[in-house]
Amino acid sequence: MELSGKFKEPGVDFISIHDSIDTSNVIGKFLASIAELERDIISEHTKTGLNVARTRGKKGGRPQKTYR
Repeated sequence: MELSGKFKEPGVDFISIHDSIDTSNVIGKFLASIAELERDIISEHTKTGLNVARTRGKKGGRPQKTYR
């Protein structure tokens, strides 16, 4: 669904033959906006979780490599 967000120009529709998604009709537009909402909610939760962990003194990212 990320790709469908790039086609919001007037007259451009997204049709997926693999997932039965067609943003040229009302149902397709509705499903695309639900997917966008879900993506935004996940992003907010991730950012909130990272901020909470940071305030508790936890470091994120990959562990540093130790060489012998």
